[in-house]
Amino acid sequence: MSEQARDRYLDAALREVVGQEAAPDLSGRILAAAQRQQPQRPRRSRSLPAAGRRMGVGPVRRSSATGPLLAALLVLAAFAAVIIAMNQPRLAPAPEGGAKANAPVLAPNLQEPAEIVPAPEVPPAKASPEPEAPLPDLPADPRPRPQPPAREEKPPAEVPPQPPARAPEGEVRRPESTEPPRSEERPAPEAELPRAVVATVKEVGRKNGLKLRYAESEEWRVVEAGEQLRAGARLRTTGQADLILVSGALARFDGEIALGSEEQGLELIDESLFLDNLDLPRVTVSASALSVVTAGMVLFEAGRNSLSISCLQGQVESPGGLVGAGKSATLTAKGLSRASATSLEALARKHAMLRGLPQRLLWREDFEQVPPERRHKGEVIDGVGRGEGTEAGVSVYLGQPQRLRKGDVLRMRLRVSRAPEELLLQMGTAEDGNYRCSFKAARVGEWMEMELPLTDLFRTLDKTTPIRIGFTFKNFQVWASDPRGSRVEVDWAEIVRRPSDE
Repeated sequence: MSEQARDRYLDAALREVVGQEAAPDLSGRILAAAQRQQPQRPRRSRSLPAAGRRMGVGPVRRSSATGPLLAALLVLAAFAAVIIAMNQPRLAPAPEGGAKANAPVLAPNLQEPAEIVPAPEVPPAKASPEPEAPLPDLPADPRPRPQPPAREEKPPAEVPPQPPARAPEGEVRRPESTEPPRSEERPAPEAELPRAVVATVKEVGRKNGLKLRYAESEEWRVVEAGEQLRAGARLRTTGQADLILVSGALARFDGEIALGSEEQGLELIDESLFLDNLDLPRVTVSASALSVVTAGMVLFEAGRNSLSISCLQGQVESPGGLVGAGKSATLTAKGLSRASATSLEALARKHAMLRGLPQRLLWREDFEQVPPERRHKGEVIDGVGRGEGTEAGVSVYLGQPQRLRKGDVLRMRLRVSRAPEELLLQMGTAEDGNYRCSFKAARVGEWMEMELPLTDLFRTLDKTTPIRIGFTFKNFQVWASDPRGSRVEVDWAEIVRRPSDE
């Protein structure tokens, strides 16, 4: 027999044992056909062995190879069935007669022909989200697996209440509080402090000409005179606008500037800035990434990567050197240019902003509340300083000494009862006694305003000695030269500084 035929027989036997496919038993027909093809011979008296009788196989001639081959195949199939049965027990479907469902399936009897049993129909399994398919050759075991018994949870053991510990003799314990525990109270976050006021709007040249914002995200809004400005303010004007810094300095600008803190100073973004902080704390001015420190009357002009400096009084400190009074120079990243002479008149011809510059207030007395230690002569009645008789005059000490500069003017509002030959203004200095000047009353019995340049004063005891720039005033006096029958009244008096050359 060829190898192909043997393989076919072996496959059929395995399908019968493993796959429960019972092939038809053709052994009888095969043996009958073989007997018909051979001539009839006398039958021997020898009987078949018991194994042959049990399988129903008739006498076979020794010369035929079919019998031994079939026997070998059957033995091989039985051996394979035993091995498979030992490794994987199978369960047969429960019979209708009430047999146990978990009865094991016995291996088929290889000595008797197996009956063909149709496979039971298995209902289709329900679809699941993620089915776990069994192995193709070995079907899943339908027997229910025993589950471990649920573990009973024991209730927690009750701890008997412990009596409170006794305090040692002589010791007094603090009673326990019955209030519920308080949650930790966290301090509220500190609110952001408002920015400090750094300036006040003094005057605006045009109606709705000054606009303000504090951040790039804000819209520009109109600012009126009298509004206070805080650090971080950015101002833009059409025309010109005047500011008074908290230090008392006066600033006028046209264009755009930014206000920093007192330490940061001013930033000139566009156009020009005039600053008067003479005899006041120094101010930092920056423009085009350049920075200077000023103490005087100075005009600044912002250029492209440059800053022009024109100093009328005082001085300006720059990284490239000093710019003194009456000098102009330009500062760039490379340094300071050579200084040239300048004057207020020359600058005013070029810059209309410098025409009619505002005056800066240095000192003022309203005679509302003058403490006794500052009164020298006269009396204060209803907010008016008054003197008459032999001492027809008013004299008070300044609250803070004032240093004389060019452009300083004394302004006052006064009234006299009769027209004396002359009135006298006298200022006491800390360096060299009293200095005075004389003037005449324009009207009698009416209030009038007078302006007297303080640089016109001369020494009281020597009319040929003028006052020096830089002297410090400490008191103010005004009286009639002929006090007989005269009365002098002063409503207010002040010292202002007007821009001028040194």
